[in-house]
Amino acid sequence: MQLKPITAIVVLLLVVVSLLVSGCATSNTTPTTPTATAPAAGGRLTMTAYRVDLNTVPIVSVFHPSAGNEYAIYYCKINNINAGNYGMSYAFFKLRDSNGNTYSPKSEQIMQAGDFPAYYVSANGDSVAGYVLFEVHAGSQFKTISYQNNGYDLKVNL
Repeated sequence: MQLKPITAIVVLLLVVVSLLVSGCATSNTTPTTPTATAPAAGGRLTMTAYRVDLNTVPIVSVFHPSAGNEYAIYYCKINNINAGNYGMSYAFFKLRDSNGNTYSPKSEQIMQAGDFPAYYVSANGDSVAGYVLFEVHAGSQFKTISYQNNGYDLKVNL
């Protein structure tokens, strides 16, 4: 009989923790409006990029941007129209601002879910999509996001 009060307390604590965690993670993380779309030469690959509000993507990290910097998150999608077996990675994205600064993705993708893969081999007809995280100068105005790999240079004007 002594286990019942302890069991009830444990169950109650689990329910409270579950509610807290689910409340923190609830958000609309699928962007609905593309910034722009960029077709590659020859129509083999296309890319779409969406700017994502930081408040809509649950970030799980002990890391923080350096002083004077902030995070910028883009939801990027690459369609393999006819490029054959083509390896893709978040590491090949670049973000450029109006002052000429170029930013590479953070090596630790820290979103709770939905990161662009670290490496994925796509086939014709595949689409690969996910979040790409950049640490940028606070207040930057962005000009382009690009994807450059194996002779393909996809660029989206922002």
